Amino acid sequence: VWDKENILGVLDLEYVNSKHKAESYLNAKKCYDKIEPVYNLICNIYDNLGINFMAITTGQGYHFSFRIPTHNLKIMKKLQQIGNIEKISYSG
Repeated sequence: VWDKENILGVLDLEYVNSKHKAESYLNAKKCYDKIEPVYNLICNIYDNLGINFMAITTGQGYHFSFRIPTHNLKIMKKLQQIGNIEKISYSG
């Protein structure tokens, strides 16, 4: 995905049980109950940072998709504090 005006991101939250690999399909409610506190925490973090996101329910958890306009200095500054943001030039 290419976007020159936004930072695009996806965060996957999935329930995995290495001993019972099919558990998320056989006991979906139980598994979602286990990851729901983490789901709520992620939603609160995004809300507190002012990040608009889309949460999609999957067979094993959630996918969080978001975009942050590079001109949003408040969020960009917070992102720079926790990681590296690379400038990529595109000619074409």
